[in-house]
Amino acid sequence: RARLAEFLETPFLIQSTVADAISRHGLYQEGDLRPVYTHLRGVFADLYAGQQQISLLSFGSRAGEYTGIRREPGEGFRLILKDASTNGMMNVYEDDTLRKVAAAFPNYDPRVRPWYAPVAGSGQSRWSPIYTTAGERGDITISAATPVMAGGSLLGVMEADVRLDSLNRFLREEPLRGQGQIFIVDAQGLIVAHSEPGSVLSDRRNAAGQRERLRISESTSSQIRTAESHLREVPAAAGGSFYFEHQDARYFGRVTPYVDRR
Repeated sequence: RARLAEFLETPFLIQSTVADAISRHGLYQEGDLRPVYTHLRGVFADLYAGQQQISLLSFGSRAGEYTGIRREPGEGFRLILKDASTNGMMNVYEDDTLRKVAAAFPNYDPRVRPWYAPVAGSGQSRWSPIYTTAGERGDITISAATPVMAGGSLLGVMEADVRLDSLNRFLREEPLRGQGQIFIVDAQGLIVAHSEPGSVLSDRRNAAGQRERLRISESTSSQIRTAESHLREVPAAAGGSFYFEHQDARYFGRVTPYVDRR
């Protein structure tokens, strides 16, 4: 639990620090997000490139503008931008410069996204629910987000994305796992992350056409599927241990509650 808290605390603190910098240095200029994305590009590449759990640092403005720097497979980054220069489109560029547009999306409004709206409404830093990003990759992610304020007024919201597949990798690399299996589920019994190969997404799709996460009973691991009925016997708030027999072997499990009120 402590290692998971540290893994998630890092992006939360980083985006909060960047939000403060945007405010203190007056980087937001309505219609022109160059100062913001220049800063994002610099801090992501120079300071936070080693924080592999962060897939995106981005800012959405109160006017509906948006910019972000997204980590790509390998060592590269991509710039994402919607401001007066993009004529209403959200452009995803081939690299972290404006040289060439790789994909473009009309009608994107960050103010209605699940990482923006709750933070703008509450004025408090918080985690978003798990959601699908709007870009061409359609990543399944959770975001840490912070309001950017100036003179008591909201300028926009800063956020850092943590892709669920980075959580999978974190669980696989847990030193204490040994030959065991680790998985994280939410209160609805949907898998958030697991140490097993493969995605946490099922073939089911929601009303928006996006793939939904696996239920425990749909896991590719027969041990995890078998453990489901025993999980109900353990008080979720307190946690506890259990065991079960499966394919002539005895398995021991432990439930550890994890709560972040933000």
